[in-house]
Amino acid sequence: MKENNQPCILLIDPPHYRLFKNTYGLARYPLSLGYLSGAIKAKTDWRVIAYNADFFPKSKPVKVRYLSGQGFENYRSALKNPSEPIWKEIAAVITRYQPAVVGISCKSQTFASARAVARIVKEIDPRIITIAGGPHPSMVGGEILAYPEFDVAVRGEGEAAIIQLLNAIQTEKSFEGIPGVIFRNNNQIRDNGPGAFIEDLNSLPFPHQFAPQVLHDYKLYPPSAFNHIFATRGCSYNCFFCGSRNVWGRKVRFRFPENVVREIQGLMQKGLTSVYFDDDTFGINTQSIRELCQAIKTGCPGLEQFKNYCTFVR
Repeated sequence: MKENNQPCILLIDPPHYRLFKNTYGLARYPLSLGYLSGAIKAKTDWRVIAYNADFFPKSKPVKVRYLSGQGFENYRSALKNPSEPIWKEIAAVITRYQPAVVGISCKSQTFASARAVARIVKEIDPRIITIAGGPHPSMVGGEILAYPEFDVAVRGEGEAAIIQLLNAIQTEKSFEGIPGVIFRNNNQIRDNGPGAFIEDLNSLPFPHQFAPQVLHDYKLYPPSAFNHIFATRGCSYNCFFCGSRNVWGRKVRFRFPENVVREIQGLMQKGLTSVYFDDDTFGINTQSIRELCQAIKTGCPGLEQFKNYCTFVR
């Protein structure tokens, strides 16, 4: 769909819990969609829509026993059945917005679901460019393009790469030379190599900043859907079971405490009184934690959750 001659990019977080039971769901605005949407809004003239396909209003609490029993059978069946309501919903959303580009967030645990979403995209309109991003393509690289439903993959942080990709698509230029991008050229997979990590995290828009404008079904989300934050990116460790280093790198980069506080203040204006830090290594630097806690105590007096913790690290 074009509005005022704006091409549209649809960013999708594929369903996961809803495949186990349709009344389960992830009542959160995924930070990946929030950061990418903010970058696109700030630096391009593309219309961007963020769609969390795992969101179900008033979702029921997830029971682990159900996930490993009947829920898992439902999950396997849903992946094979294109008539499931969730796939029809996704098709309806894609048809509604008529995007020129669909970006799909891929974790390893949701990769089968991400492939199903990409196949739906191509069935609706094979001209739509499908981009795979997130942890899974960051770990497997060009292997992801063995699946024909994906046209392009992005490794590592996606904010810079997506801007360059959209500019190239709009001007009908090659993807050659765009750091972090893997693509097909005459049926050959071309890997442009890793992109540079964003050193100044304070330059990024806050994930919630454009949510009222870009998030599909925004009015159905509870305020708590927006209370997750990154204060850092990166992890200096090298745990064999974790792919964090492939996405964020092993150098920990810190936001200024004042920048984090401004984000929290914006969330508090939405009525939130608690936040959760999703950092891989939140406590990696004691001095940084002290400075952040002091900034929160000073700038966010209504954030009751942090009183005891900030006293502990003083």
